[in-house]
Amino acid sequence: MLNQKTYIYFLVLTVILIISWITFKILDLTFVFNIVDTYNVISYSDIVVFILVPVIIICILYKLFESYGIKMIKSLSKIHTSITTLGSLLFVIVLCLFDFISPLGTNSRFPLFDDSNNGELTLLILLLILVFSQLLFVFNLVISLFKHFLSRN
Repeated sequence: MLNQKTYIYFLVLTVILIISWITFKILDLTFVFNIVDTYNVISYSDIVVFILVPVIIICILYKLFESYGIKMIKSLSKIHTSITTLGSLLFVIVLCLFDFISPLGTNSRFPLFDDSNNGELTLLILLLILVFSQLLFVFNLVISLFKHFLSRN
């Protein structure tokens, strides 16, 4: 699945996220969630940007590491790449389905499946998994840099 061209996976993910950002911007979709007694409204396009910026940074870092010949730990790179790409795609898909199933929390197109609490919980769990995956990337980054500079001396 994964060779030294890891940045290509993130480049493809970046293109997909940009397309979804444009789509969400045109449709002007919003995500409404409730914390205690406060309703919060976030634009889908803002959520995608929240995912897109780290993906672009990770893509650049993987490309820089490859161009400077710094070897990353393959198993951690595979785990990080798999979780980040699949998790980000799944997050955007669930976000789209969340609006399709329960638009604005009222008048659901599918009333039997209208359960906004489970949708919010699913998105939160996916987001936490993505954040954990980025911690693996940082760990891999630090270890790889440390090994690279130790081997040069």
